[in-house]
Amino acid sequence: MTIQAQNIKLGIGLAVSGKMIKLKDLLSERYVSKSSDTIEDVYQSVVDSLEDLSELFKKHAPEERLLSRTLEKQSMMVRRMITKSKSYQDIKNIRHD
Repeated sequence: MTIQAQNIKLGIGLAVSGKMIKLKDLLSERYVSKSSDTIEDVYQSVVDSLEDLSELFKKHAPEERLLSRTLEKQSMMVRRMITKSKSYQDIKNIRHD
């Protein structure tokens, strides 16, 4: 695992032009599960979050192209896994209880 990946995993942050940027400072919204959420809502939140994180790295740390591309690929992988699941169409509207 690269140092950059470890920093992301640990939530430490990243350095841009010698200045440390904390990821928690960049992200002003967090997903909070609600009982009215469906499986589809949670799935979409995961995909959107990965895509947003990729965009944040493109914007604030353009030198981290590999990390940004990896986040995009993970987003596509999650999207593909869920939508190709045989049971997804049957369960996507089940609410979080």
